[in-house]
Amino acid sequence: MTGFGTLRAGIWRTTDERGNAYSMVMVDGCPQMTDVHDRMPVVLRPEHYHLWMRAPADKALVLVRTCGDARAVDRTVAVGESAASGA
Repeated sequence: MTGFGTLRAGIWRTTDERGNAYSMVMVDGCPQMTDVHDRMPVVLRPEHYHLWMRAPADKALVLVRTCGDARAVDRTVAVGESAASGA
């Protein structure tokens, strides 16, 4: 897997009732996220893709941690609301 930059970690399984089921793996939010949300998805660097996808679960779990990299947070404002309102 090349050319993707960072990816978000997820898990999936096939179910009889819903077909393929997917969930993002979440951790405590990084400092840039604290005023937006208290959690965030696990961020995987390119060098960790193979470990996440192919390693036994106990080995891949070392990647389940809050991202320490500087992250840009998009604080999009809904139509009709202002950023100053805090809504």
